[in-house]
Amino acid sequence: VREFEWCGAGETGAGWLHLPWVIALQFLFCLGISLGLSALNVFFRDVEHLVPIGLMSWFFVTPVIYSAEQVAGNTSLPAWVAPVFFANPMAALLAWYRHAFLGDPLPPIALWPGLLVAVAVFALGALVFSRLEPRFADELLQGVENGPSAALRSALVTAAYCSYASFLRLSQALHLG
Repeated sequence: VREFEWCGAGETGAGWLHLPWVIALQFLFCLGISLGLSALNVFFRDVEHLVPIGLMSWFFVTPVIYSAEQVAGNTSLPAWVAPVFFANPMAALLAWYRHAFLGDPLPPIALWPGLLVAVAVFALGALVFSRLEPRFADELLQGVENGPSAALRSALVTAAYCSYASFLRLSQALHLG
């Protein structure tokens, strides 16, 4: 089957079968990030200002226009680049998306650490959220006492952590949605 001949891709074949679990894994990864950062944002207001900087930096190290094979086989890169690259969960997810949509070969075994990091990020985000959630109300009520702008900011933070828009915004920033 050559669904994507117009963009120069090869056979897609059974790669489509991997798509549901890759999407589920990306959802869990993004949910973990959202849960963890939203919980931290309630207590540390500067998190909201650091997230766009982090996302922009992460965007440039995510392999959207280059593949894992180009990093793994490149001897001109410093030795530390490959381990950092393969620890990036989005590198692994994008390699699997390329396999599903474009028929690229399955990613090398070196991408498995990135997939494990994605699951670990979800577990850590859920843990941070569940540990800090009982103190949300106290912290947000303290914000109400500090004035109307603090109360508004607290209300927006509370709405953001349970919003699906956070996931969509992160996906769009990573050019996956």
